[in-house]
Amino acid sequence: MADMSIRHHLGRALLVTPATPSRIARLVVMSWILAMAGIWVVQQAHGGAHEHAYLPPLAHWLRDGGLAVPLAAISIMVGGLLALRATAVLGVGPGTRAGRTTWAMIAAALFALLSIPGNQVHAILFGAEEEDLFWLADVLLDGGVVLAASIAVLVPSALLGLAPWPADAGEPAAAPDPRVAPPPMSAALRAATPAPQRLGDRGVTREA
Repeated sequence: MADMSIRHHLGRALLVTPATPSRIARLVVMSWILAMAGIWVVQQAHGGAHEHAYLPPLAHWLRDGGLAVPLAAISIMVGGLLALRATAVLGVGPGTRAGRTTWAMIAAALFALLSIPGNQVHAILFGAEEEDLFWLADVLLDGGVVLAASIAVLVPSALLGLAPWPADAGEPAAAPDPRVAPPPMSAALRAATPAPQRLGDRGVTREA
């Protein structure tokens, strides 16, 4: 049952978000923006940290931001799948303002969570010597600042229509207005439509 539910929502996600070149480009741009914003606030929060190899601030920011882009892309895509499930449970269309905001909050939370092990791996790879902070305080600081930056980036982006689906995705089709008469049948269509046959026309006779 769980596997069928996952396939259902994955198929729904692929249906409303076909991999068109414009959407792939939007994913790449959004991933870079999210990654660069998250890394910038982390670097400001750890301004006293020193690495073994010195880099100018701009090069340092670009290097760490580029390494975080895959995490941002995963957060955006997985956040889209989870948001589709959440909007189905809540009974709102994914293209509504509530649906797009739901995606933004879920994707922001995912990126904040993924940034925590990412920052630990960064410290191991580049030998960053941080200020004396208890491990839990360091985790809460990293996750908190990345979450705030991600919300600041993704919520406005979602409201501007940059969610992973079109603005009208999942919207119910409008019911026809019963007060509006259907358009008249054209002469060609009337000529092509066979007239209903009567019983006697089909060669069926009744016995006396």
